[in-house]
Amino acid sequence: MNAKQLLVLIVFCGLVGTAGWYAKRNSQQDWDTPAIKVGDRIFPDFPVNEITKLVITNAEGTLELSKHTDHWAVDTSYGYYADFVKIANFLKGVKDLKVMQSIEIGTDDLGRLLLNTPDAAADAGVSVDFIGDGNKSLARLILGKDHSRKRQAEGSALGGAGSWPDGRYVYEPDSKTVALVSETFSNIKTIDPDGWIDTTFIRVDSKIKRAVVSEREQQLWSASRDKESDTLQLDGEIGDDEEVVQTKLDGIDRALRYPSFNKIGDPSATDADLGFGENRTFVAETFDGFTYKIDIGKKDSDDNYPLKIGIAYNQPQPSLPAEEESDEDKAKREAEFKEKITKAQQRFETDSKRYQGWVYLVSSYTVESMLLNRSDLVEQKEKPEKDNADSDSDGASSEVTTSTIGPTLPSPKVDATVVGGEASTLNPDDSDTGNNDADPND
Repeated sequence: MNAKQLLVLIVFCGLVGTAGWYAKRNSQQDWDTPAIKVGDRIFPDFPVNEITKLVITNAEGTLELSKHTDHWAVDTSYGYYADFVKIANFLKGVKDLKVMQSIEIGTDDLGRLLLNTPDAAADAGVSVDFIGDGNKSLARLILGKDHSRKRQAEGSALGGAGSWPDGRYVYEPDSKTVALVSETFSNIKTIDPDGWIDTTFIRVDSKIKRAVVSEREQQLWSASRDKESDTLQLDGEIGDDEEVVQTKLDGIDRALRYPSFNKIGDPSATDADLGFGENRTFVAETFDGFTYKIDIGKKDSDDNYPLKIGIAYNQPQPSLPAEEESDEDKAKREAEFKEKITKAQQRFETDSKRYQGWVYLVSSYTVESMLLNRSDLVEQKEKPEKDNADSDSDGASSEVTTSTIGPTLPSPKVDATVVGGEASTLNPDDSDTGNNDADPND
């Protein structure tokens, strides 16, 4: 090779090297040069009001939430009502998401911050797709690794050494923005449909007028009171050597005051599969005109009881006027009664639509008072101790007489209009569960 050929080769290699350097530099600048600055929003024009669906995906699976006319639903939990407040707070958090620190990183290093898409082989984050009408993709965000702040070992108000999350790494694929933000989105770590369910449940504030417990169409016991100010009384005969365990009976009043459920049961499961009709039926009639029929199935392997709810409403009669009631007092009393009835009817329509037709899985704590037997509510009185002299002087008769605590009332029948326009009657002595279940799709 002569000197001229060597010179040409050197020049050629120099040109190739320069071109490669420029190509690498330009490619790297696509990532190394942040598109946004600290304090800027991740989504400058986030279309929060156009979003009709959220699809949350990680390596474990997918969770879908969809917007309906009057509520959001958890599609992956049989379409049950979603927690609107939780969804609204999440969307607001994304809308207001600001860059706390811009991260200069290449695509090959996204996994280091757990920002790979869920279809990647490893180091995947949580992908959130924001969908609009017509299944149109509006935005996408990848949630990655938490950022943690170390606590001081001594003198820390938070209790010694350690760390806690104070932010999270995110990746916006469209702009290729990688940033550290102050939001941790702690509720979006795993795919848990139950975590997005609206756990608001039926709540009965009015005192129970009469409660009836049946099993396989046979009434086991009932309890009642004449006035709200009265104590709930066990119906039927109580022996002189027996006494009612009033603390347990008072628990009946609280049975529907603060109930809760753990998850939604499979609506496609049959009544036979769930044990309805073979276990308990609890019917409570309240002083405000509502009757609640609670069907309780057999306990499952997770110690949950399946439960169905039926609701009826029968408008109560207005209170009697006071003696020498003035026209003003009469008008006030009638107005208050009308307002009370209007609110009750609205509540009936809302609760019927919301709760009827679903299968709720509840803990034993929620239904424990409904599962009591009559023998649990009555116990033998303690006999006073007597010395031998008193025993010898006592008469031989030990016959037990009986008395009645509380009236034995007939089973109330309440006519009410159930969602769907069909007339329905709930009879506390009827444990048939098949007539008051609404289709959740109605």
